[in-house]
Amino acid sequence: MAGRFEALAGGGAAVALDDVEISILRSLSVQLMELIGPGDEPAADADPLAALFAEGPSEPPSDPALRRLFPDAYGDDTEELRAAASDFRRYTENDLRARKREDALVVVRALDSLSAEAAGRAARSSSSPRTSPGPGSARSTTSG
Repeated sequence: MAGRFEALAGGGAAVALDDVEISILRSLSVQLMELIGPGDEPAADADPLAALFAEGPSEPPSDPALRRLFPDAYGDDTEELRAAASDFRRYTENDLRARKREDALVVVRALDSLSAEAAGRAARSSSSPRTSPGPGSARSTTSG
């Protein structure tokens, strides 16, 4: 990467990214969203309480990549642990999938805004006698 993460006053971090790095990170985030899938959104007229208590899958994903993203909560040494892992998965996996999709979308939108900012700076600099900022000029910030 072009830069190192720098701590921001008040929390969070910033890093300088060039256009290629932005493109790679965006592509990986989109691939993650595609891998996780669209999710089971409740119908518009569905009971919100029923949607809150909707159960997810009880078996681990068959795809090895998804299995790493959504591992069993407990070992599978005994039938009791397998049953506990199944229950845990049933009640948490839908929320975990939704959260991972939301987080990846936040990354995509942040990277898109960096690309738009960089394009705006390039357009302004081409119409003025100043030099353009060059690679690594886009900054991504995050707080948490």
